[in-house]
Amino acid sequence: MLSRFTIFLCLLFVSLNAAQAAGIEFVTVQSEGTATSLGGAIGSALKEAITQVNGAQLAATTISSEAMAALDTEKESSFASASVTAEQIATQTKGTVRQYKILSKTQDGKLWTVSLETVVAKYARSEQADRLRAAVIPFRLSKPTQSGFRDAFVQDLTSQLTQSRKFAILDRQYDTEQDGELARLSGTGSPVEEMAKLGNKLGTDLLIVGTIDDAGVSTRSVTIASVNKTLETSQSNVHISYRVIDAPTGQIKFSDSWSHAQEGS
Repeated sequence: MLSRFTIFLCLLFVSLNAAQAAGIEFVTVQSEGTATSLGGAIGSALKEAITQVNGAQLAATTISSEAMAALDTEKESSFASASVTAEQIATQTKGTVRQYKILSKTQDGKLWTVSLETVVAKYARSEQADRLRAAVIPFRLSKPTQSGFRDAFVQDLTSQLTQSRKFAILDRQYDTEQDGELARLSGTGSPVEEMAKLGNKLGTDLLIVGTIDDAGVSTRSVTIASVNKTLETSQSNVHISYRVIDAPTGQIKFSDSWSHAQEGS
């Protein structure tokens, strides 16, 4: 049993290595920011740099009002000062900014304008994430006793769709574990660059949902008169209704049902 499991793990790692892995890359960009203080102008320029690389949504969540306040120091040199380390820069920007350099700074009355060269961390997703995204939602049950069959069926369906390599299948069964890992990355003790992985959880295009209408085994007795003997036979029955829903709109793209019956002894 152990040897079979070892072979399974070896095949799994080979498959993972064959696929293009996601990772963190660093992109250097130039940006400009304006504000009534030097620190505020730096914060504005950092937001612009992050927007160029990762989009406005991540920039908005990365440079918070607290981070802007930390930038706005009396020394008016903020992260550019020698007393501020690269780790502090990354911590204030949630790991998105690795470092930056002030290319120019000017003050016109009460208005500061700065130009920065910034090294921004970008989480490079794997190629599979660009496929049509789908998630298999645990099917509803018509009877509570069918939960074991439902779990096995959903797991098998998820595996088959993943192995087809036609979809990017998103997990919807282990959200607690995923959220726990992301929370660990945002805490202390993790390399600050790892925080670039935050905010990259994908949304799905299609939801695969359904109901287990019937899943069970029925038995019946058959009497053979010629030998005066009664035999019991069993029959497994499965009936499933399912839908494929467009997640953004709620439109039903496909709907059908599937039945299967098999005689046993």
